[in-house]
Amino acid sequence: MNILEYLVSRSGSTVLNRTLNGVESAVNVATIGSLGESKAGKFAHDVRALVSSDEFVTQLSEDIGEPIPAETEDEYVERAKQKMRDLLMAKLK
Repeated sequence: MNILEYLVSRSGSTVLNRTLNGVESAVNVATIGSLGESKAGKFAHDVRALVSSDEFVTQLSEDIGEPIPAETEDEYVERAKQKMRDLLMAKLK
């Protein structure tokens, strides 16, 4: 099962929602000092919308792919996080 299949499954939807809440909160906290509270909140909301879009999730799933043989769960998660950071940075440029 790839990331996209998991996220659209019933058990994955809870993980996705929790992850999106975390992304939105982290972006808000990281940008509030430079953008101000209202702009940081809007930017965080826009990032959440981007990360939850079908296009982004599909691209992320393709970039991550299936777990590599002998890859631990922690290694897979770390690789997925890095791919997500890279994709997010590319989309925000």
